[in-house]
Amino acid sequence: MNRSKHEKALKLSILLSGGIALADVAIYPAAEKIYQAYPDASLGVLNFILTGPSLILIFASILCGFLVRYIGKKQLIVYGYVIFILTALACVFLDQPVILAVTRGIMGLTMGIVSTAMVGLIAELFTDESARSSILGYYNGIMSALGAVFSFIAGYLAVLNWHYVFLVFLIMIPITAAIFFFVPDTAPEKNEASLSDSKEAMPYHRILPLAAAAFVINAMYAIVLTQIAPIAGELKIGGASEAGIMTSLGTVGSLIACLLFGWLYERLKLFIPVIYSLLLALGFFGLACSKNIWMAGALCTLLGAMYGLSYSYYLMYASIIVPPSKSSFAIAIVNAAVYLGIFVAPYVPMLYQSILRKNTIVAVLPYIAITLVICTVISLIISIRRYRADM
Repeated sequence: MNRSKHEKALKLSILLSGGIALADVAIYPAAEKIYQAYPDASLGVLNFILTGPSLILIFASILCGFLVRYIGKKQLIVYGYVIFILTALACVFLDQPVILAVTRGIMGLTMGIVSTAMVGLIAELFTDESARSSILGYYNGIMSALGAVFSFIAGYLAVLNWHYVFLVFLIMIPITAAIFFFVPDTAPEKNEASLSDSKEAMPYHRILPLAAAAFVINAMYAIVLTQIAPIAGELKIGGASEAGIMTSLGTVGSLIACLLFGWLYERLKLFIPVIYSLLLALGFFGLACSKNIWMAGALCTLLGAMYGLSYSYYLMYASIIVPPSKSSFAIAIVNAAVYLGIFVAPYVPMLYQSILRKNTIVAVLPYIAITLVICTVISLIISIRRYRADM
């Protein structure tokens, strides 16, 4: 294979590998049938079968930051994919809820390790900032698209048998083979770090504020991601089917923003947080006033786009504000913050409702928007300071 074809195969392998981060969306169409299949099982065990991997993924992201120091990223990714495929296929046949929960936990562990190691690998292979921002944007965009495909196919498989939703992950077999053949081997970061890099401390004073910002933005956006059905009901614009449409439109918005990220990053860079914070605020204000499915759908598309833009930015910025040998661990911290924000999102409107003594999620959306306006002002101040410092 000539060099040009090999580079195309490498990029395609990397882009397709991102689907594992959203693998859990394939399970959600089977949720009701899983609860019906085990009426006597512990509710905590059944909830873990559905959402446990999302929690494990948070800790797995941090674990990956340590593992890449001793194991090459390609090895971690291939091993992770193999274990993920085996555990997913095991779930097709397993019928004991506790064992299913444990197996799903292992899937979550591999999801976190593979997705974090892959972003670290992108940072390692694409050292040019422009090329890296483009590939990261495409990577996150394809991730969103694959998540939508997984969910769509799983919906049909769940009708036949809820166990069959795990067959969706057979698509991971050719992806694993592509990674094995086309992605170059990489040394553990401990071996490849330069003497100066290895002695330089992790700049936590830069990474932790970035992680905190990622946590807040994702905790806010994921309110729509996780609570769109009750929001649609409170707005009296539809039920479950309309909520599904709005979720899909959010995915479309995220895909478009991610594909445009490289172009936007080259032109706006430090001011990207100002843009997505402000538009998220406007989106929440608008959603609280939505009168029909068309307006709500357009706003969900906007909100999804801003989520995709913010996620790409956090991963990109985490990779460039630390020494190269620390980039994977920095990405791991930010990635964990993102998933932690998504995990706590269902509790955020409950907190606002408790403080403000409101009875509905829609009633607190304007206050969530005000919080995002405050985030916009803070982002603007920080961006101006960084811009002046770089001049």
